[in-house]
Amino acid sequence: MRLITFILQSFTATCCRSTEPNSPSDKSPSIASTGSPLKLRASDLTHEITCLYISLERAYGEYAVTRREEVQHLLERSRRFLETAEYQINRRFYDLAAFSLEQALQLCLKSKLLENGVDYPRTHSVRTLLEILQRVISEDKRKVIGDALNKYLLELGILEDAYITSRHVMREFREEEVKRLLQVMKEVMKAVT
Repeated sequence: MRLITFILQSFTATCCRSTEPNSPSDKSPSIASTGSPLKLRASDLTHEITCLYISLERAYGEYAVTRREEVQHLLERSRRFLETAEYQINRRFYDLAAFSLEQALQLCLKSKLLENGVDYPRTHSVRTLLEILQRVISEDKRKVIGDALNKYLLELGILEDAYITSRHVMREFREEEVKRLLQVMKEVMKAVT
């Protein structure tokens, strides 16, 4: 259901730049010059979106993912990223292992947020996810998560950097760094479960 809502919101944001065809704000060429359709009026667009939503509901309603299923899916993906990281460490692919460790922790934290009734934000910051989780989790776990955040602040920052550098910057990780990140990630995961 969240996916359908996201698709519809994206579609609406993309298509609703102008409410009237050929208005002064509409810089697109007309159908006569390009053979492409004109932009829809807002009322037409709303009707089309509503019809699309109803069609998707009817077609895929029985396949809608429940919160519990999404939590399980995220935990399974987290476990797979952890296994991948361990394999990459054994193969000496330390930069990829650091990325996989970040993904494993990020998905685990997002699953815990969902489990506690919170839709996770669009962020890749494991520190931000931990801070949010600390606010919504049971009282007895708040101190444990706070302690983990304080104790591993530097390592969590390095994990976040691993996410960014894996895609945009040349950054090599040493074996000792990645093994430390693996240890920290496991301890943080233990703290939130």
